Amino acid sequence: MQLVEKHIIDRNHWLYKQLDNLCFLSKNIFNYANYPIRQKFIRSGEYLDYYKIQKICQGKTDYLALPAKVSQQVLLRLHESWKSFFADTKEYNIHPDIATAKVLLVIERSRNVHFDPSTTLRATRRSVTRSTLTTLATAINSKPDQKYPDTNTKH
Repeated sequence: MQLVEKHIIDRNHWLYKQLDNLCFLSKNIFNYANYPIRQKFIRSGEYLDYYKIQKICQGKTDYLALPAKVSQQVLLRLHESWKSFFADTKEYNIHPDIATAKVLLVIERSRNVHFDPSTTLRATRRSVTRSTLTTLATAINSKPDQKYPDTNTKH
């Protein structure tokens, strides 16, 4: 059994803007890092792994705007998505009759989509990792006059 904790955050919640911004920055990092990986793969068939792409992204504004752990987790998720793509492609080439469709490249997220409170953050933004939410949980339990870690907001 897996225990899950669920928090419903609507537009009136005091953390809404911070979470929306974190998801937006996460999406930007994912798209920025995915572009050179896709281009390299399409042009030469080579894959830029996590370590190479992290070096490319380290100085970028959105990468620096998030805590380092969070930015790294976004890049690790991208790396896992590409590993999954390669595994699925290999399986498709071995058993094309079993697959329902051909495997597609890892795609980028839409750039002009705004948060919709009737859906989850994941539907319109890139999902945010647990370490970010842990940081925000610390903020929730902090003193009212204290500035929240890794955000520009006070309660």
